[in-house]
This record gives sequence, C-alpha cells and structure tokens, in this order.
Amino acid sequence: MWIITVVILIRIGITLGMSIYSFWQCFRQEDQSYTDISYLFGLFFLGLAFGKSLDLLFKLIYFTADEMSLIYILKVRYILIILTSAPLIFIGINFLIKINSNRYKKIIDTSILLIILVIQTTFVLLGHNLITLQIILIFIHLPSLIWIIFTFVYVHKMKKITRINSLIIAIAFLIDLLLYMGSVITSPSRQKSIGFSPLYIILAELIDLSIIVLIFIGFSINTIYKKQR
Repeated sequence: MWIITVVILIRIGITLGMSIYSFWQCFRQEDQSYTDISYLFGLFFLGLAFGKSLDLLFKLIYFTADEMSLIYILKVRYILIILTSAPLIFIGINFLIKINSNRYKKIIDTSILLIILVIQTTFVLLGHNLITLQIILIFIHLPSLIWIIFTFVYVHKMKKITRINSLIIAIAFLIDLLLYMGSVITSPSRQKSIGFSPLYIILAELIDLSIIVLIFIGFSINTIYKKQR
C-alpha cells in the first residue's frame, strides 16, 4: 500500500504545483476577477489535489473502517468533485448566456451555477449507501464532463480565448469521459478481479495524472488560429 500512497502523494504534489502556477498567472495581472480563466483553472487544480487527498484517505481506511465512516468520507469526496467541476462549468455558462448588462450577467451566471451545485449536492447528501452514492456520481459526473467538453469545443470553434488551447483541453476531457464510461461499464467484473490490485491502482493513477497534465498543457499554451483569407 505504501507504493500506492507514494504515487498518489506525487500526483497531489504535481497538481498543487499546477494550481499555484494558475493562481500566479492570475494574480500577476493588473485586472483580477473571479471570472478570470487562470483563477478558475487554479480552483480546478486545487480541487483535484484536495479530492485526491480524500481519495487516498478512503483507500487507506477501506478495509478497516465501518460502512458509515466510508459513506461520510465518500459524500465529502463527491461534493468536492462537484465543487472541482464548478469553475469549468461556470466558464460554459459565462460564454453561452448572452446578456448585455455585465452586472446582471455575473449575477445570473453565478445564480445558475449555484442552482446546479445545490441540486447535485442534495442528491449526494441523500445517498444512503456506497452503491447508491456511486450511481448518483455517475448521473452527476457524466453530464458535467459532457458540458465541459462542449464548452471548450465551442470556445475553440468561436475563437473565444487565445491565451489557452481549448482544443487540447476538450480532447483531454473527452479522453477522461471515455475512460470514465469504460470504468463504469466494467466496474462489476473489475472489482471481482483486479479492482484492488496495487498495479491496477497505480496504472489508473498514472493515466489520470497524464490527463491532468494534458489539461494543464492546454491551459498553459496559446491557441494559434489561421488567418482567414
């Protein structure tokens, strides 16, 4: 188990570094806003780091803790997943909701996001066992991933942001979506065979880290659009 712990701690450290870099990109600007793309990605990477910390705790106590303790940790973990996705969901809302007044736009965009978060969090809190919580996560996480992919495809197509490479980000989340769907489909058979295998867990962590690195690359490099003739 110590090898798994080391791998996860390395992943947490790398993700924290991405978060610090994103916040640095935001705070070095003269005009700072909670809607700034760097600030939102900083929150996203920070959420990933804290979420993986809870995931590590869940793995460490899985075979020794009682079910109620596991359910409590899992609920906190899933709520953190919801909060982690929130900054990127907000980007899509911000671009797709068209309102002339900047003041009312921020209020409406934030209100829509809060409504989504409240609904998703309520479903998680209503989960009463591990299986129910896993099913709830599927119905929360899949739409979030699809929305995020659609957002960055739209941003790329409409050439909305040039300071990031939205196409790379969209591809990274598409890979994440496909792998997550594959994980959900194969979950019953996998848990009976290699679900708790250290090699499988390490491989899964490295794949997840590769996707996060790809997202960070997309965030870090500019998009170069060809000039229209």
